[in-house]
Amino acid sequence: MTSQFTTITDVISHLYQLDPGFADDLPESVMRDIVRANSAGRYEDITGDEIGSMIMDCYLACGADEATARWLTQH
Repeated sequence: MTSQFTTITDVISHLYQLDPGFADDLPESVMRDIVRANSAGRYEDITGDEIGSMIMDCYLACGADEATARWLTQH
């Protein structure tokens, strides 16, 4: 999956712009991934596939269907 995001900060900022309460709906596994990415200090420790998966999981948790979540993740 290709993504316009290069850091965890980019991902979080984008999701907060879409829905400031998005974290309330996220599954625990997604929150663990975000914490892990944030704790790494360097985003290179997280693979591109993991970034795409985190973003897609966030969209799904916010109520998007799978096709929409996939499209949003890739754009």
